[in-house]
Amino acid sequence: MNTKLLCRMFLAILGFCNIGCSNQNGIQHGLKHGITSSELADYDSAVARFSEAIRRKSDDVGAYSNRGVVHVKQGRLDNAIGDFSEVIRLRPDLAGAYSNRGIAYIRKNRLDKAIADFNEAIRIKPDLAGAYSNRGIAYGKKGELDKAYADFKRAHQLDPSIPAHPGYYASQESSSNNDKGR
Repeated sequence: MNTKLLCRMFLAILGFCNIGCSNQNGIQHGLKHGITSSELADYDSAVARFSEAIRRKSDDVGAYSNRGVVHVKQGRLDNAIGDFSEVIRLRPDLAGAYSNRGIAYIRKNRLDKAIADFNEAIRIKPDLAGAYSNRGIAYGKKGELDKAYADFKRAHQLDPSIPAHPGYYASQESSSNNDKGR
């Protein structure tokens, strides 16, 4: 399978769309193996491979974005925020980069920063359903339930696979918190 297509499919599956991938052979090879490592939950190897792709081509937004996603999975939120910030510096027109950074900010409980990033993602790409649903989560955590519900509803209108009911998100967070204690 074409590596560029594989990279785009991986990003789309995670909801991190519109992030470009490199097409240079060595960098492409590093991205492919980094993505494969990430899919296998070999996160340290994935980070190393994405870092190598960045070392070879310092403006590779795909490698920064993918490494940021892996950092989020690892709970290395400051590293993730740094990588997504670099994507934004390189390509400020990529809504997904703001949305990704917003997710990391939610996990750090920096809700105002998360909301600002989701606002920017929505400004750039008004039909980015995930940005609405994630902004709804941030509003819900702040206790701004009317805004949260409006965002969940809008996300569901844009993508019916996204639940429109705020209770769904609360149950997911509760489940996630219970998993942390195991």
